[in-house]
Amino acid sequence: MFRNKVNSHESTPAERKARVEGLLQKEKERRDRLKELEINYTFPGFSALVAQAKTKPAVAAVEPKTKAIKKSGKK
Repeated sequence: MFRNKVNSHESTPAERKARVEGLLQKEKERRDRLKELEINYTFPGFSALVAQAKTKPAVAAVEPKTKAIKKSGKK
């Protein structure tokens, strides 16, 4: 029940922005550490997703159609 309650919380745009900024900062630090260790490894990561999201126009979210299931008292 606790997990469902926590997961049902809808984040605000400010919360989502802070989360993305945190992910991008951690990714930058990871890339810097790899560079310091002279490891030549490239990966798309979150920065590629953010760049891709900026180039594509925003699409309105479409809610999937769901059927309401009624529970009957009979077994």
